[in-house]
Amino acid sequence: MKCEEFKKNIVELCDKNTDPRLIDQCTRHMEECPECKSYYEDYMATVNLLCPRYAPMTMQSKSPETKIEPSTIKRKDSKNQHKIQQLRIRFTQIAAALIIFVAGVMTGLSNLFSTDAKAIPSPSLIFEQAIRNVHNAGSFVINMNARTLPNENMAYFNPDAEFIKINLKVLHQNDSTFWRLEKEGGRTILFDGQEQYMWDNTGSKIRGSANTGFMEGFSSLLQPEKLLEQQKIAIADNKKGNVEISENSSRIVITTYTERYDNNPYSLLNDSKPEKHKCIIENVFTKNDGLLREIRVWIEQEGKKVLILSSSDIKYNTLLHKEDLLRLPNIDKSQWVQAGEPILKEGAHLQTLQNETATEAARRILTALTSGNPEQAKEALRTYDLTELVKRFNGCKVSEFSIPKKKDNYAGVYVFYQLTQPDGTSQTHYVALRQDNDQRIWILDGGI
Repeated sequence: MKCEEFKKNIVELCDKNTDPRLIDQCTRHMEECPECKSYYEDYMATVNLLCPRYAPMTMQSKSPETKIEPSTIKRKDSKNQHKIQQLRIRFTQIAAALIIFVAGVMTGLSNLFSTDAKAIPSPSLIFEQAIRNVHNAGSFVINMNARTLPNENMAYFNPDAEFIKINLKVLHQNDSTFWRLEKEGGRTILFDGQEQYMWDNTGSKIRGSANTGFMEGFSSLLQPEKLLEQQKIAIADNKKGNVEISENSSRIVITTYTERYDNNPYSLLNDSKPEKHKCIIENVFTKNDGLLREIRVWIEQEGKKVLILSSSDIKYNTLLHKEDLLRLPNIDKSQWVQAGEPILKEGAHLQTLQNETATEAARRILTALTSGNPEQAKEALRTYDLTELVKRFNGCKVSEFSIPKKKDNYAGVYVFYQLTQPDGTSQTHYVALRQDNDQRIWILDGGI
């Protein structure tokens, strides 16, 4: 049942002879739509206010000059009572109709002077409409600002980092999907319908199959309908107060509240379990087409609310040129490292690396860079430009490596260490390592 249909049938709820099935439909609609429930409560409050508290008394006039026989009185009294009863019934019906009419007018006027004359649909219905409309879009573009680092993996968000610009373009064409995601001054990932490519300004260049997980946390934005579906499920139980809804003349805003683990790796420095924080997602929909137009994400820790991602207007069915979307760096395809291919040949060295802990791998990799001998860790650095990394770590020293730290939403681990600069200043840094390759050896995935 839609809100308009509910309002048309609201009068029927005052009639005891109304079809029980209609009453049941209206009741179920009010359970899903708090705005229509509020409308009904206002309506019934007006009905109760206008209803007389007492039934009108029956008045019987007598004329002292008229003399009437007892038998006549009895007959006339019976007739009069019958007429009075009929009049009472007719009066009650007319009064009830007038009360319902006036109540409808008063309730309608009160809603007319609110932000919108229509009741806002339930959040679930809004999400359903948006999921359907987004799914049918031929292309879309999302411009975002996120607190992350340009060359970091896509799972990395840090409330203390500065905002950087991120652009995502998705094109659906002839039953195929193509997309490109760019971090300003850092990583770029694209999918040409068969393979994914990822590169950055450190010289990293790697390619993989369609199922390669380069996108990590941003994969939900490739299909916004899935992100909306997740939120729709999360707010299914509105009694917990995990959703808010508001509107203006053109837009509806739905804010969801969920709990997630902290995304900042530095929160893992102590040995306590990863802390959960409140995640607040604000979804902005346009009323005329039901499309998702903006997304804003906050995290809240210890009473502090920090915006970590914000999108400007999401554009749908924009003109995207496939050749621009799939533009690669001007290098030979043979220079791309294949993500799925074996990293090392079978042998004693491979067995040694397979028995290596993440901490041992981190120490070996960073020592190789600071000593200027990156070949000693080339299998772990195969997606990076080794010359560029050696320049970055030239003259530095590394020490105090931690045990591996695991986060539930990341496929790898983090290892922290002390980095001492040539000027003698020291600071805690980390490297992200992952072992989810066929040969089960540790490779560098970020942090440098």
